[in-house]
Amino acid sequence: MADCPRRIILPVNDGRLIAINAENGKLCETFANKGVLNLQSNMPDTKPGLYEPTSPPIITDKTIVMAGSVTDNFSTRETVWRDPWF
Repeated sequence: MADCPRRIILPVNDGRLIAINAENGKLCETFANKGVLNLQSNMPDTKPGLYEPTSPPIITDKTIVMAGSVTDNFSTRETVWRDPWF
């Protein structure tokens, strides 16, 4: 934490969580993988756009809680329902 005494934890729509130094805007090298945490690293399917954070993180003493959305049926390319007017 010496490199970033004040951090901004920022979720990004491509499924990453980024920690930046609030003083200078640089990545916090001691957070995750040189300032970047891949929120999809343990997901079985990680196609672009399949997962994205949906709200700001909740941060406690040593825990970051994230909410996110996974697009269902993203890879099937099947029409399940169609409005007859369109």
